[in-house]
Amino acid sequence: MPMLYENNIAQLLTIHEIYQEADFLDYARGREILAKYPDAKLIEIRTHNEIPELIGFAGQVEYWLQIQGL
Repeated sequence: MPMLYENNIAQLLTIHEIYQEADFLDYARGREILAKYPDAKLIEIRTHNEIPELIGFAGQVEYWLQIQGL
């Protein structure tokens, strides 16, 4: 039985939405991501600060680092 860390990201996550800035396809990495997840819904934003799931989690990084013992 493989260990969790032996799985790749495609086996662990299903990408349904991609938040994108307007010039995202101007970059090779943006085109790679779109090619990898062609069925994902694209949601255009001006900045990553407009991603609703990122709002309201101030301090969470510090908490995560603390519980990880880092």
